[in-house]
Amino acid sequence: MTSRDAVEPLRHLVVPPPSVDSFLEAKLNPPPSRDNWVKRDRLVEAMDRATPHPVTLVAAPAGYGKTTMVAQWLSGQDRPPTAWVSLDAGDNDPDRLWTHVAAALERAGCALPATESGRVLGTDQSEAPRSALSAIVSALAAVPDDIVLVLDDFHFIQQPACHQQVEFLIARLPAQAHLVIVTRSDPGLRLGRLRASSDLAELRAADLSFTAREATELLARSDVQLSSKTLSQLMERTEGWPAGLYLAALSLVGRADPDDFVQSFSGGNRFIGDYLTEEVLNRHTARVRDFITPFADS
Repeated sequence: MTSRDAVEPLRHLVVPPPSVDSFLEAKLNPPPSRDNWVKRDRLVEAMDRATPHPVTLVAAPAGYGKTTMVAQWLSGQDRPPTAWVSLDAGDNDPDRLWTHVAAALERAGCALPATESGRVLGTDQSEAPRSALSAIVSALAAVPDDIVLVLDDFHFIQQPACHQQVEFLIARLPAQAHLVIVTRSDPGLRLGRLRASSDLAELRAADLSFTAREATELLARSDVQLSSKTLSQLMERTEGWPAGLYLAALSLVGRADPDDFVQSFSGGNRFIGDYLTEEVLNRHTARVRDFITPFADS
């Protein structure tokens, strides 16, 4: 399938008006800032360094705080207008994907074309198949200042056509537009080509893992203090996994012997077990769960 073919389904792309329902409100907004977030200044600085590249890929398994980190970056001062889309399985469809992207861009001040009968991109049957995405690119190019498009939970996007359409967009991004892809797994994009052309910045699990300082701040927010030796053990056992450290903090609150408890803290802790069940195992088929569970329990 060529890039031209991949854009074909977008001829009837309908862009909803700026006033959207509560479901879309949730999809088109980043999570609100919270006072209990650990400040991750080093990652905010890493995101700042990434913006000269057209695309930033934030890729790590569940529980690494990817969405929270990107939202924290965007909540800082002097950030550009942002079009945010929280993707789900229903967005694994070209029309729905780009309808939501177009709606998010409009909310960020990126004006898109309209017709007398409604807000529609590319409804003319005689238009070239590229017209819909070309309209998005033209609208981005018309924005006078920087603009950021965030596609969160991109791992839900599996269709090759959608991947090719995203590549079509990336190849034509104007200089002031920046795409941030947040995902649990590497997307079906030609990442090697983007790396070779220096068009890609990447933050991975190793970058998102908590440092000892960040873990100390997290524990302090729950009034938990550990000795340096015990903190090192906790960091080693969780491998800096943010979700694991949050769950460890829950387990340690109010304990008279937090250092002793850390000695027994492991992946078998009931809070970690609950998290893995809810966020990882439940997303797979029964057959896959039956295969994974013995390893998760060991």
